[in-house]
Amino acid sequence: MILLTLAESADGEMTRADTLDAINRTWKAHWSEEDLTPPRTRPHEPNWRNRASYERARMIREGLLDDRADGTWSLTAQGYAAATGTLRPEDELREFYRSIGKPRR
Repeated sequence: MILLTLAESADGEMTRADTLDAINRTWKAHWSEEDLTPPRTRPHEPNWRNRASYERARMIREGLLDDRADGTWSLTAQGYAAATGTLRPEDELREFYRSIGKPRR
């Protein structure tokens, strides 16, 4: 959900709030009662939003999202490729230059 949502944005990044709001618009009809129940540790948000934050942390460890502290959730080249099956043109060019040993300016 997170990767696809970010891949659909213009630049592959959104604030946490915007990302979760977009996910909710898409999946709202599919949330279970458990998804909508707040966890005891975070009574101000539903379970699914809390779980999404844990998923983001996992995706950062796996190199799919950038580790940013400014509240922005941002795809890496690897994350974009995982979401879409392709690299963004600028990432593809960067990978090409890296593969031939030349720095991309």
